[in-house]
Amino acid sequence: MYRAIVNSFGPAKDVVQIEDYEPSPPGPGQVRVRMLLASINPSDLVTISGAYPLRTTLPHVPGFEGVGVVESLGEGVADLTLGQRVLPLGGAGVADDEDR
Repeated sequence: MYRAIVNSFGPAKDVVQIEDYEPSPPGPGQVRVRMLLASINPSDLVTISGAYPLRTTLPHVPGFEGVGVVESLGEGVADLTLGQRVLPLGGAGVADDEDR
């Protein structure tokens, strides 16, 4: 899989990188979503620039929204199915490999 990642603050064209990574399997109550489309919008650009350094932990995966499909389910997840199209919403890093 690939993801956009920011390791330092600055202009997006200089600090946003694409990296290959291996996501961890979902834990109990978690879902792995393969993102099909995700945007970097103006609110991401403000965060990437370093305007909120106390609220942003580096490395940072930008993105507040996107669309994807459920790729794997953790134990106890019963309201989603494999292959189901979803619109994950949340804080920054909606495409991150972290517990959210």
